[in-house]
Amino acid sequence: MRATRKKCTALRSDRRGVAAMEFALLLPLMTAMMCGIFQYGVLMLTYNSMLNAARDGARALAIGTSNEAQVASTAKAKLPQWVPQTSWTIVAADTASTGSSQVRTSISVPSNDATFLPFVPMPAEISVNVVMQKES
Repeated sequence: MRATRKKCTALRSDRRGVAAMEFALLLPLMTAMMCGIFQYGVLMLTYNSMLNAARDGARALAIGTSNEAQVASTAKAKLPQWVPQTSWTIVAADTASTGSSQVRTSISVPSNDATFLPFVPMPAEISVNVVMQKES
């Protein structure tokens, strides 16, 4: 009986595999967290690029230096290159024909096209809308 007690206490004090086991348990969690941070960072970069392109396009429409087609092509050139050019939906509208003195630029893209790792839960679509007062 005494020999088994010594053996049990010896096994309890032996901690050689603890670090490897902790690493094996935490590695998938840490990898998932890093992928999520990277994914949402890319999403925020894409959103910020979209917002800047839409803002520049609306400003060009508001001051009258560009028309809708020029704004759409200029905005497409300012958007991130990792997103396929066929995915973008760009709408630039001068609402002067409806009696309003505002211009509007909208850009949207499916979020699966705007990211590198589509297995992280994402919104279905990323979109920005910019409305500016038209200058006379």
